[in-house]
Amino acid sequence: MVSEVDFDSTIVAGSAALIDAICADQRLEAFAIPEGADLTWDADTVNR
Repeated sequence: MVSEVDFDSTIVAGSAALIDAICADQRLEAFAIPEGADLTWDADTVNR
């Protein structure tokens, strides 16, 4: 797990089962991203 001060996200790496459990938890806003995903502010195409 890493939380970068310049990003608005926390990154969690783990097994597929762990990621599935985190994404399924209704208390969290979470989704799986590919390794090497661009996390800079202008890479967010969903919330532009």
